[in-house]
Amino acid sequence: MPQVSPINWILLIFMLAIMLYISISLSKNFKFSMNETFLSIRFIKNKWMW
Repeated sequence: MPQVSPINWILLIFMLAIMLYISISLSKNFKFSMNETFLSIRFIKNKWMW
């Protein structure tokens, strides 16, 4: 596994937390929010793991 600095982890977690918060705030439907969040996480994974 490549060495990842703690700052990168903190930033990644922070970003995910913000996206989760925004998706839940913007949508009244919680299931839809979770769906959006999972799509965002998948998108980040695809973007970061190339």
